[in-house]
Amino acid sequence: MEADGAHRDGASVRQLAQEAGSPEVTAGRILRELTRDGYPHELDDGAFTVRERCASPSG
Repeated sequence: MEADGAHRDGASVRQLAQEAGSPEVTAGRILRELTRDGYPHELDDGAFTVRERCASPSG
């Protein structure tokens, strides 16, 4: 997530994986899982950006 936070305009899974030293498949899986939890945000072009986690209606 530190790598993602450095790219306020978004960064691709490939770029974030390279910067984090992780396999692209692993980085993509983690990013998509975190996106389902409300953090980060996936843009229409597939890039990811950091945003504050949205509060859930129950919490």
